[in-house]
Amino acid sequence: MGNPPAFQTYASDYYVDTNSWRVEEIGIYQRLLLTEWVNGGLPSDEERLARIAGCSIKKFQKGWITIKIKFHLNGNGLFINDRMELVREEQLKYKELQSNKAKLRWKPKIADGLAESMPKHEPKVCSSSSSSLLINNNRDSKSSQIDAKPKRWYKNEQGNYVCFQCQKSYMQYQTLQDHFKNHKGD
Repeated sequence: MGNPPAFQTYASDYYVDTNSWRVEEIGIYQRLLLTEWVNGGLPSDEERLARIAGCSIKKFQKGWITIKIKFHLNGNGLFINDRMELVREEQLKYKELQSNKAKLRWKPKIADGLAESMPKHEPKVCSSSSSSLLINNNRDSKSSQIDAKPKRWYKNEQGNYVCFQCQKSYMQYQTLQDHFKNHKGD
């Protein structure tokens, strides 16, 4: 999974943490946090950090004295902010949880194999022999096999499927079998 594009900043926490800092220190800190979010860490070289912060090495070193308490070196030699990495981890966990929920929700069958994940309201077949528009709504695992019975339904302005022959919506019937009974002998 890729990095989330954004993170939340809690104004009260940020304000309390930086309340006694100079404007330059707050600016350096913010640029470092943004760079860490995008790249996953910051280089340990002060000259590179100064370029990231957009200031001279002298100004950076003066501000770094205050700011460095917010960062520590990880095992890869990069500076990280613990709070930033905690937010990243929480976002990734949430994203994975939501992804797993969606995958479970949209599976063709639920684990016990009895219930369908989504009810199917579209008709699969109509016994009409009309030569009008054919609609194949077969979503079964054997959907690659073509059903010999023609599908003679169209979608009306309300979004309901209607039989070309009898002009009745499939929703007017208890089951599609009831609909087929009306067409026996046609």
